[in-house]
Amino acid sequence: MLLGWVSATGNSGFQAPDRFGSLLGLLAVLGSGLCMALLTWFARRLVDLGWSNRNILAHRNYATIVGCGLLSLTVPVDWSAVGEQAWLIVAFGAIGLALPLGLLQVGVRHAAPFVVLAMTNCNPVLTYLIQLFDPRVSPSPYTLAGIAIVFIGVIAAITPSGGNRDSAPEAPAVDTPESAR
Repeated sequence: MLLGWVSATGNSGFQAPDRFGSLLGLLAVLGSGLCMALLTWFARRLVDLGWSNRNILAHRNYATIVGCGLLSLTVPVDWSAVGEQAWLIVAFGAIGLALPLGLLQVGVRHAAPFVVLAMTNCNPVLTYLIQLFDPRVSPSPYTLAGIAIVFIGVIAAITPSGGNRDSAPEAPAVDTPESAR
């Protein structure tokens, strides 16, 4: 709530944005969070059904591929520049989509969905630290306070005494000659 208020009132370190744009952005982020929660839950269900990380990742990107393909056809682009900037496009795709989704899927496989989603709340800390190197952004004490609250909440949520919910199920025991003795 604090970070939403900070963003809407223009106290985030950027110039004061328009209120409609801030509200639209906050609603979009809330929608994105809901989708991430559902995505994590569905991915965990597929893991429980025996799907491998590779299979889940291969099937989760159909809509992304189609959507991005259609979007790229509707946006005026200088296609000749694409070849010159191919390395940047590949890096953008790898860092912005492939690597995060791969790492998220490994997290979903080995941790409880609640813990995975709680840990994604560490992103503001990393974003704040990276923004310190951006001359367009000035550090904001309000944003720092909001990030500190989120970070403390994450730590409290993932520690066993803080209510570690839905812990990942134990792998079923397999009878081997050594364990059967």
